[in-house]
Amino acid sequence: MHRYFGDTAADTCEKCANCKTKFNTVDVTVDTQKIMSCIVRTGQRFGAQVICDVLRGRLSQQVIRFKLGKLSTFALLENVRQSKIKKLIDSLEAQGYIAYVGAGRPILKVTDEGWLVLRGKAQVQAREALMVRTTVDNHAGSAENNELFDSLRERRGEIARKRGVPAYVIFSDSALYDMCRKLPTTDNEFLRVTGVGETKRKLYGERYFVTLYNREAQ
Repeated sequence: MHRYFGDTAADTCEKCANCKTKFNTVDVTVDTQKIMSCIVRTGQRFGAQVICDVLRGRLSQQVIRFKLGKLSTFALLENVRQSKIKKLIDSLEAQGYIAYVGAGRPILKVTDEGWLVLRGKAQVQAREALMVRTTVDNHAGSAENNELFDSLRERRGEIARKRGVPAYVIFSDSALYDMCRKLPTTDNEFLRVTGVGETKRKLYGERYFVTLYNREAQ
């Protein structure tokens, strides 16, 4: 709270609820990389609202005007609430990984510390409530599902290499584990998988992943 008003103080005042409440911290490096990658790919010339719109796959006026829907980061977090993304952006700004520049409608820039994270040379921790990914049971539960997960990860890698993007842009590991758990065999069932929205259903549904289930089932 002190820092918000530009004051200096000890790390904690031990008086307010923010300092006295005990929070678990989690690794949010991948989520941070997604947000900062979006900031960079949009030219570091937009504010938090536009970044949220791109990540959530929302065709706002700005997104349409500047043709941001063609970016690899478009709809990367389409199933995540805007408030969650904005809270993590605020946390990253407070930790010095990104910065607001300019007055009126400030734009977001990646700092030197942020570039280390983006290049995989540093990790980011945040309060557990700021984690934007949907938690999925990561235990496949059987040898068959472990083999299926490996096949899905291999398919994801093939697509990522063809598109020239990181694998997480295609699907997170959580999404792949949820595919193993739900075993969708149609596009509509595929749409119920964690992290799959209409955009990714059209891009990767029956053409890539659903056919893989059918093949494995034979």
